[in-house]
Amino acid sequence: MSFFRRSDDAESGVGPPVPRPSPEEAAQARRSGRIVSPRAGETVSDVVEVEVDVPGLPGGVDRVEVEYSADGERWRDLGAVQDEPYDLRAVLEDGAEPVHVAVVRSWRLAQFFRLVLEGQPELFRSVEVESSDATPWPEARGGQAWNTNGLGDGRYRLRATTVASGGERATTAEIEVVVDNAGPDVELVGPQPDAVLEGTVALRAEAHDTGSSVRRVVFEASLDGSDWEEVAAAAEEPWEAEWTLEGSAAEVALRARAIDRSGNEQLSAVVTCAASRAALEIELGPLPDSLRGRLDLSAHVEPAAAVQEVDFQLREEGGAWLTVASAIEPPFAGTFDSTVLADGAYEARVLVRPRAGEPTASEPRSHRVDNTPPTVRLDVPDDGFVAGTVALVGRAHDEGSGLATLEIDLRPEDCPWQDLARVEGEPVLEHRWDTTAVPDGSYDLRVKARDRAGNERTPELVAVVVDNEPPGVALVSPTADDTLTGIVALEAEVADPASGIAWVRHEWSSDGEEWHELPRDADGVLWQTAEVTDGQYRLRVRAADRAGNVGVSSPVRVRVENELEVPEDELEQLDEVAAEPAEDTEESPTRFGPVPAWLETEPGEEEPELEAEPEPEPEPEPEPPTLVPVPEPETLPEREPEPEPELEPAAHEELAPTVVAFPRGSRSWDLWELDRLVEEHADDDPLATEERRAVLYYLRDHAALDGSIPDGFEAVVQETFGDLL
Repeated sequence: MSFFRRSDDAESGVGPPVPRPSPEEAAQARRSGRIVSPRAGETVSDVVEVEVDVPGLPGGVDRVEVEYSADGERWRDLGAVQDEPYDLRAVLEDGAEPVHVAVVRSWRLAQFFRLVLEGQPELFRSVEVESSDATPWPEARGGQAWNTNGLGDGRYRLRATTVASGGERATTAEIEVVVDNAGPDVELVGPQPDAVLEGTVALRAEAHDTGSSVRRVVFEASLDGSDWEEVAAAAEEPWEAEWTLEGSAAEVALRARAIDRSGNEQLSAVVTCAASRAALEIELGPLPDSLRGRLDLSAHVEPAAAVQEVDFQLREEGGAWLTVASAIEPPFAGTFDSTVLADGAYEARVLVRPRAGEPTASEPRSHRVDNTPPTVRLDVPDDGFVAGTVALVGRAHDEGSGLATLEIDLRPEDCPWQDLARVEGEPVLEHRWDTTAVPDGSYDLRVKARDRAGNERTPELVAVVVDNEPPGVALVSPTADDTLTGIVALEAEVADPASGIAWVRHEWSSDGEEWHELPRDADGVLWQTAEVTDGQYRLRVRAADRAGNVGVSSPVRVRVENELEVPEDELEQLDEVAAEPAEDTEESPTRFGPVPAWLETEPGEEEPELEAEPEPEPEPEPEPPTLVPVPEPETLPEREPEPEPELEPAAHEELAPTVVAFPRGSRSWDLWELDRLVEEHADDDPLATEERRAVLYYLRDHAALDGSIPDGFEAVVQETFGDLL
């Protein structure tokens, strides 16, 4: 559609943008308006929308009249373009004056009739079309859509007149545009018809365009008159080029195609000649050294017009040629699935069958068919839990085209792959993976190999867990500064969210440097504190996860107190008893260690003095009980007996110890048999079991190597283990 604007609205932004006029043009536009589109000097075609910037007139604008002219003298309204008169003048013979044939309503109709008349060469030598001075048919006035299809190509002038409501008129300045709807006039003038062409042929054409001018002339050739091939081109006058003929003799048709700067094209008349050509030029298109999958085959053959068929052929070395694809027209191409062939060495060539003459083949070219991907393997830690620097080894092997690349890839869960390491042309890729550079978590690893043919092998994924954090370890029980006695259960809290726990160890130390592991059984970790001397100790827990990280808890200080405090008078009495000679042995008596629990007097209890009771009757007084000293057990020469601990005086010194006598047994007791009996009845009375274990520990220092207990400890055995025996 057309646009009309007042000139005083030009800066207000109303309507589409237009080029800013110069000050003189702006002043003229305010007085008489101006044509905004098309611009002066522009080349137009088809239907053109004319945009006018109208001036401000008193009383307002009634209408705008747009006119065009070919010579600046005869102006016509845009609506009359379909009724533009043209004269047809026919030349009947050379040298004669043209004869007026008819007045035609439009330029296109005039061109149509010209072609019809020139198709009768026996009547007309040529027909001329000229703009007519005849009065045109009634004009369809008004409107700003200019249909240039009814005009001949060339230069035209445009102007617009603004008519006010009061009749005042203002006419814009004229602008000139170029109408270009038709292709150039072109004629092939060399070579001449029926000429015999050989070697290099000079091609020449004449072309001109009344519209936008000729931009390019293309020369085309055909052997059958239907399939045309571009053989040469010229981009400027003179429109000349050269063409080299090769191949067997044949008839060839030539023509020229002219293109103007608006893109319009026009073909010349066809000129037929005889051509004498040299041998065909044949070349197989580029192919990789190693072939795989579906192949795109191509061939270059000159001249293409002489070709009847092109065959693409393969053969194993020393075998027969096999046609795998064919083409009958340029571009000569085909496809072939190489997977139907076995991997191995092959030769490839192109066989051309010309329209005349014997088939001609290109030189064979060696290639290898390889559709088998490489074999690969990735060596990673067996358990899949990694920490620190991990040695990864990727291996690949290819018996076909050879390895091109080998790479190890890594990706976190549900994330894209990323290259971890890469090597070119090598069968082994060794990489030390620093797992500390990635966050702890689950990862996938893979090794990917590609051969020179493009085959790629990716095996199944290898899942690993990266864990560079040691387990969290804490000793829960006992707590710091606890005093421990007897058997103590140790409890700890251990956690590792990444790879999980591999082992947990509970340890004790007396100096904080040398640590001893505590055994674990079905009931957990129990520390028999009677096995160590009383004093200060440290406890800790160590744990390792499945990636090899070890976590250590903070040491907990505790105190062990298992030795009893015996009054001084009790110690003296025990020493006196131990000093008495034994009845049945000449060996020196054995000195016991700390007083066992069965001899300890409960606080608050009074014990009778060791005196004989008076008897009312003359019965003999019972013999006072005594402890029989026993010979000291034979000791190993390499080990010295542990010194007896010094006992502090008991608080209840006024109480005398109770001494109980037992008759001597008739057997020698075995330490290991007693230990077995205690463990068999451990659940009957836990408190008694704990006391029995303490006595067994005491007896270990006095038992022989074979486990036998000296006779002097008969009373101890009877008192502690009598109910089990």
